[in-house]
Amino acid sequence: MNNYRLLCALVVVGCGFSVFVANAQGLLPAGADAQDPVSAEKVEVVVLPPQVDPVWDASVIDNNIPSLLVKVPPGRRFVLTDLRPMPHEDFPVTLDPRDRVWIEDGMDGKRFRALEGTVKSIGIPLHLATGLSFDPEHEVWVQYSLAAKEADAMLRLFWSGYFEDVVSQP
Repeated sequence: MNNYRLLCALVVVGCGFSVFVANAQGLLPAGADAQDPVSAEKVEVVVLPPQVDPVWDASVIDNNIPSLLVKVPPGRRFVLTDLRPMPHEDFPVTLDPRDRVWIEDGMDGKRFRALEGTVKSIGIPLHLATGLSFDPEHEVWVQYSLAAKEADAMLRLFWSGYFEDVVSQP
């Protein structure tokens, strides 16, 4: 009989202690402050990173003639991160640090210089940590001019970058 009473007393004390600890840790609702979790208004904001799609190509460009590199689609922006000229196998030319490079941002038939300089001043091959950004529906134009007066020459231009979705701000 004493064992039965002792067991009942321990169960009551154990339950009481569990309720005390749960209340002290804020796990139990406190009377009037209690809210139904279904009806509680809670706003959660989730910010997702933009969708990024890598893109690259090896374009063939003529010496000293502007070439269209990329047409940026609506709702996306293009970020150019890498640019590397290489001699074309059919037109062996020597690339020179004095060669000039133009990268232009085009829209509505107009082009504006985004980057211009000699290979030496720009640092070709070009690798940008953040890249050059071009807005939706713009065009990316590039021109390479050899310092040597080669009239008939072509180059391969390896480039890479990425497209990302443009999110409109409210």
